[in-house]
Amino acid sequence: MRFIMDDHRKSLLKHLPKIDEVLLVLEKEGLFAEVSKEIIREICRAEVGDLRERILHEDLDQNQWRMSTVQQVAEQVRERIRSLQQCRLQRVINATGIILHTNLGRAPCVRKP
Repeated sequence: MRFIMDDHRKSLLKHLPKIDEVLLVLEKEGLFAEVSKEIIREICRAEVGDLRERILHEDLDQNQWRMSTVQQVAEQVRERIRSLQQCRLQRVINATGIILHTNLGRAPCVRKP
């Protein structure tokens, strides 16, 4: 895909928040007590990378796109972490006709000498 690197796009890329700045904001909020620093760093990299890709490959409306602040990126990182921490178990119905056994609820096997 070919795109034109205009001044607005260059300015947005130049002013992307630095990972260390986002980490500092999140550290001050005490997020490292809940999640490891390595995981938070990877999520920060992914978020800034997503912003970079959107700037490079999406059609930019001058009025729609604004420079992302460190606080905005930190909020997106917090949202991603919240979504990772949510319970994802859900009830399902096995309508295949095959009985599945997961060993859940069985009594532990006790061996006698």
